Amino acid sequence: MAREVGEIIKDRLRKGQSSILACSALKKSYRFRLKGDHEEVQFVHLSGGFDLIRSRMGGRNAHFMRNDLLLS
Repeated sequence: MAREVGEIIKDRLRKGQSSILACSALKKSYRFRLKGDHEEVQFVHLSGGFDLIRSRMGGRNAHFMRNDLLLS
């Protein structure tokens, strides 16, 4: 998956397009691979408490992650 996301990033940069992509690049090595040598690529870390995340997940329809997996 990282390879595909990395290719999307390169393609958008090549075209001069601004983009926002969401992925769970949790490891520094994943982020390094995605960014490459492109200084203009930035990462934002979103965080929230268990109750906040659970309530937001409860409001989603047809999401790939089941609510009971949050504890894992």
